[in-house]
Amino acid sequence: MKWLFIICSYLLSGAAVFGSPLETTEGPDTKAPEVDVELLKTDLLDILNMIPRDKITAIAMKHLKDDDGFKQAVKYMTEPEWVKLVEDVKAKPEWVALKNHFSSFGLPIDTLINCLDSFVQNITIGPIEDKNAKRNLTKFIEEVEGVIPVTEILVKFNEKMQKNPNMQVLLQKLAEPESKNILENALKLPEVRKMLDELKEMGMNLYDFLSLLYIFLGWGELKL
Repeated sequence: MKWLFIICSYLLSGAAVFGSPLETTEGPDTKAPEVDVELLKTDLLDILNMIPRDKITAIAMKHLKDDDGFKQAVKYMTEPEWVKLVEDVKAKPEWVALKNHFSSFGLPIDTLINCLDSFVQNITIGPIEDKNAKRNLTKFIEEVEGVIPVTEILVKFNEKMQKNPNMQVLLQKLAEPESKNILENALKLPEVRKMLDELKEMGMNLYDFLSLLYIFLGWGELKL
Protein backbone atom coordinates (compact mmCIF):
# COMPACT_ATOMS: atom_id res chain seq x y z
CA MET A 1 0.00 0.00 0.00
CA LYS A 2 2.28 2.70 -1.36
CA TRP A 3 -0.05 5.57 -0.46
CA LEU A 4 0.39 4.78 3.24
CA PHE A 5 4.12 5.37 2.95
CA ILE A 6 3.53 8.60 1.02
CA ILE A 7 1.18 9.88 3.72
CA CYS A 8 3.53 8.86 6.51
CA SER A 9 6.52 10.54 4.85
CA TYR A 10 4.51 13.73 4.38
CA LEU A 11 3.25 13.78 7.94
CA LEU A 12 6.64 12.97 9.45
CA SER A 13 8.08 15.95 7.61
CA GLY A 14 5.07 18.00 8.63
CA ALA A 15 6.92 20.17 11.12
CA ALA A 16 8.42 22.01 8.18
CA VAL A 17 5.02 22.39 6.54
CA PHE A 18 2.49 23.08 9.28
CA GLY A 19 4.30 22.47 12.55
CA SER A 20 4.22 19.17 14.39
CA PRO A 21 0.79 18.66 15.99
CA LEU A 22 2.31 16.25 18.48
CA GLU A 23 4.85 18.61 19.97
CA THR A 24 3.93 20.18 23.29
CA THR A 25 5.70 22.24 25.88
CA GLU A 26 3.60 20.76 28.66
CA GLY A 27 4.70 17.94 30.94
CA PRO A 28 4.50 14.34 29.74
CA ASP A 29 1.57 13.57 32.03
CA THR A 30 -0.49 16.55 30.88
CA LYS A 31 -3.42 15.55 28.70
CA ALA A 32 -4.43 17.48 25.63
CA PRO A 33 -7.57 19.65 25.83
CA GLU A 34 -10.86 17.96 25.00
CA VAL A 35 -11.81 17.68 21.35
CA ASP A 36 -14.87 19.64 20.23
CA VAL A 37 -16.41 16.83 18.17
CA GLU A 38 -19.02 18.99 16.48
CA LEU A 39 -16.40 21.40 15.17
CA LEU A 40 -14.39 18.47 13.83
CA LYS A 41 -17.16 16.67 11.97
CA THR A 42 -17.34 18.99 8.98
CA ASP A 43 -13.58 19.00 8.46
CA LEU A 44 -13.27 15.23 8.80
CA LEU A 45 -16.13 14.70 6.34
CA ASP A 46 -14.53 17.14 3.90
CA ILE A 47 -11.38 15.03 3.94
CA LEU A 48 -13.23 11.70 3.72
CA ASN A 49 -15.33 12.99 0.84
CA MET A 50 -12.17 13.43 -1.22
CA ILE A 51 -11.90 9.64 -1.43
CA PRO A 52 -13.54 8.74 -4.78
CA ARG A 53 -16.00 6.13 -3.55
CA ASP A 54 -17.71 5.81 -6.94
CA LYS A 55 -14.40 5.03 -8.65
CA ILE A 56 -13.45 2.52 -5.97
CA THR A 57 -16.84 0.83 -6.27
CA ALA A 58 -16.41 0.64 -10.04
CA ILE A 59 -12.98 -0.95 -9.58
CA ALA A 60 -14.45 -3.48 -7.15
CA MET A 61 -17.25 -4.34 -9.58
CA LYS A 62 -14.73 -4.88 -12.36
CA HIS A 63 -12.67 -7.23 -10.22
CA LEU A 64 -15.81 -9.09 -9.21
CA LYS A 65 -16.21 -9.94 -12.89
CA ASP A 66 -12.70 -10.84 -14.03
CA ASP A 67 -10.40 -11.32 -11.01
CA ASP A 68 -10.76 -14.80 -9.52
CA GLY A 69 -8.40 -14.02 -6.64
CA PHE A 70 -10.50 -11.00 -5.67
CA LYS A 71 -13.70 -13.01 -6.04
CA GLN A 72 -12.32 -15.72 -3.77
CA ALA A 73 -11.37 -13.11 -1.15
CA VAL A 74 -14.77 -11.41 -1.18
CA LYS A 75 -16.53 -14.78 -1.21
CA TYR A 76 -14.60 -15.76 1.92
CA MET A 77 -15.73 -12.54 3.60
CA THR A 78 -19.36 -13.54 3.07
CA GLU A 79 -18.91 -17.03 4.51
CA PRO A 80 -19.82 -18.06 8.08
CA GLU A 81 -16.19 -18.39 9.25
CA TRP A 82 -15.31 -14.76 8.47
CA VAL A 83 -18.72 -13.37 9.48
CA LYS A 84 -18.45 -15.11 12.87
CA LEU A 85 -14.91 -13.80 13.31
CA VAL A 86 -16.09 -10.23 12.68
CA GLU A 87 -19.03 -10.59 15.05
CA ASP A 88 -16.81 -12.11 17.74
CA VAL A 89 -14.45 -9.13 17.50
CA LYS A 90 -17.31 -6.64 17.67
CA ALA A 91 -18.55 -8.27 20.88
CA LYS A 92 -15.20 -8.13 22.68
CA PRO A 93 -14.97 -5.49 25.45
CA GLU A 94 -11.53 -4.49 24.17
CA TRP A 95 -12.95 -3.73 20.72
CA VAL A 96 -15.92 -1.85 22.19
CA ALA A 97 -13.50 0.23 24.26
CA LEU A 98 -11.41 0.99 21.16
CA LYS A 99 -14.45 1.95 19.10
CA ASN A 100 -15.88 4.16 21.83
CA HIS A 101 -12.55 5.84 22.51
CA PHE A 102 -11.91 6.85 18.91
CA SER A 103 -15.56 7.65 18.25
CA SER A 104 -15.43 10.12 21.14
CA PHE A 105 -12.98 12.14 19.03
CA GLY A 106 -15.40 12.26 16.11
CA LEU A 107 -13.78 9.43 14.13
CA PRO A 108 -16.68 7.45 12.56
CA ILE A 109 -15.34 3.95 13.23
CA ASP A 110 -18.75 2.25 13.26
CA THR A 111 -19.90 4.02 10.10
CA LEU A 112 -16.82 2.97 8.13
CA ILE A 113 -17.03 -0.65 9.30
CA ASN A 114 -20.76 -0.91 8.67
CA CYS A 115 -20.41 0.53 5.16
CA LEU A 116 -17.71 -2.00 4.29
CA ASP A 117 -19.69 -4.86 5.83
CA SER A 118 -22.85 -3.83 3.98
CA PHE A 119 -20.96 -3.67 0.67
CA VAL A 120 -19.42 -7.12 1.10
CA GLN A 121 -22.64 -8.77 2.22
CA ASN A 122 -24.81 -7.30 -0.56
CA ILE A 123 -22.69 -7.66 -3.69
CA THR A 124 -23.02 -10.27 -6.41
CA ILE A 125 -19.89 -12.29 -7.08
CA GLY A 126 -19.36 -13.47 -10.64
CA PRO A 127 -18.57 -17.12 -11.47
CA ILE A 128 -15.13 -18.22 -10.29
CA GLU A 129 -13.48 -19.91 -13.26
CA ASP A 130 -10.26 -20.93 -11.53
CA LYS A 131 -11.49 -22.82 -8.50
CA ASN A 132 -7.90 -23.15 -7.26
CA ALA A 133 -7.26 -19.39 -7.30
CA LYS A 134 -6.01 -18.12 -3.94
CA ARG A 135 -7.72 -15.26 -2.16
CA ASN A 136 -5.91 -12.16 -3.42
CA LEU A 137 -6.71 -8.45 -3.08
CA THR A 138 -3.41 -7.20 -4.52
CA LYS A 139 -4.56 -6.15 -7.99
CA PHE A 140 -7.64 -4.46 -6.57
CA ILE A 141 -5.56 -2.52 -4.02
CA GLU A 142 -3.08 -1.42 -6.69
CA GLU A 143 -5.89 0.01 -8.83
CA VAL A 144 -7.47 1.75 -5.85
CA GLU A 145 -4.11 3.34 -5.02
CA GLY A 146 -4.14 4.83 -8.51
CA VAL A 147 -7.38 6.76 -7.98
CA ILE A 148 -6.84 8.07 -4.44
CA PRO A 149 -5.75 11.74 -4.70
CA VAL A 150 -3.10 11.47 -2.00
CA THR A 151 -1.46 14.84 -2.65
CA GLU A 152 -4.78 16.70 -2.68
CA ILE A 153 -5.89 14.97 0.52
CA LEU A 154 -2.67 15.94 2.27
CA VAL A 155 -2.98 19.55 1.11
CA LYS A 156 -6.55 19.62 2.44
CA PHE A 157 -5.37 18.08 5.71
CA ASN A 158 -2.73 20.80 5.96
CA GLU A 159 -5.38 23.49 5.42
CA LYS A 160 -7.62 22.00 8.09
CA MET A 161 -4.71 21.83 10.53
CA GLN A 162 -4.05 25.53 9.99
CA LYS A 163 -7.65 26.67 10.33
CA ASN A 164 -9.12 24.34 12.95
CA PRO A 165 -7.21 24.04 16.27
CA ASN A 166 -9.37 21.01 17.03
CA MET A 167 -7.47 19.06 14.38
CA GLN A 168 -4.25 19.52 16.34
CA VAL A 169 -6.03 18.65 19.57
CA LEU A 170 -7.36 15.50 17.88
CA LEU A 171 -3.86 14.33 16.97
CA GLN A 172 -2.59 15.15 20.45
CA LYS A 173 -5.40 13.07 21.96
CA LEU A 174 -4.64 10.19 19.60
CA ALA A 175 -0.98 10.29 20.65
CA GLU A 176 -1.72 9.98 24.37
CA PRO A 177 -0.63 6.76 26.16
CA GLU A 178 -4.29 6.00 26.88
CA SER A 179 -4.99 5.70 23.16
CA LYS A 180 -1.99 3.43 22.67
CA ASN A 181 -3.02 1.16 25.55
CA ILE A 182 -6.59 0.85 24.30
CA LEU A 183 -5.40 0.04 20.78
CA GLU A 184 -2.89 -2.53 21.99
CA ASN A 185 -5.49 -4.25 24.17
CA ALA A 186 -7.59 -4.74 21.03
CA LEU A 187 -4.62 -5.85 18.93
CA LYS A 188 -3.80 -8.56 21.49
CA LEU A 189 -7.12 -10.28 20.84
CA PRO A 190 -6.55 -13.60 19.01
CA GLU A 191 -9.55 -12.85 16.81
CA VAL A 192 -8.11 -9.50 15.72
CA ARG A 193 -4.72 -11.07 15.02
CA LYS A 194 -6.40 -13.76 12.94
CA MET A 195 -8.21 -11.12 10.88
CA LEU A 196 -5.00 -9.15 10.36
CA ASP A 197 -3.12 -12.31 9.36
CA GLU A 198 -5.86 -13.39 6.95
CA LEU A 199 -5.93 -9.96 5.29
CA LYS A 200 -2.13 -9.91 5.04
CA GLU A 201 -2.25 -13.29 3.33
CA MET A 202 -4.69 -11.80 0.81
CA GLY A 203 -2.37 -8.88 0.08
CA MET A 204 -3.79 -6.26 2.45
CA ASN A 205 -1.04 -5.74 5.01
CA LEU A 206 -2.58 -3.66 7.79
CA TYR A 207 0.49 -4.31 9.92
CA ASP A 208 2.26 -1.79 7.67
CA PHE A 209 -0.45 0.77 8.39
CA LEU A 210 -0.19 0.15 12.13
CA SER A 211 3.61 0.48 12.02
CA LEU A 212 3.29 3.85 10.28
CA LEU A 213 0.66 4.95 12.77
CA TYR A 214 3.01 4.11 15.64
CA ILE A 215 5.83 6.11 14.06
CA PHE A 216 3.63 9.13 13.39
CA LEU A 217 2.13 9.20 16.88
CA GLY A 218 5.54 8.84 18.50
CA TRP A 219 4.85 5.41 19.97
CA GLY A 220 8.04 3.80 18.71
CA GLU A 221 8.17 0.40 17.04
CA LEU A 222 5.06 -1.75 16.67
CA LYS A 223 5.61 -4.97 18.61
CA LEU A 224 2.96 -7.66 18.44
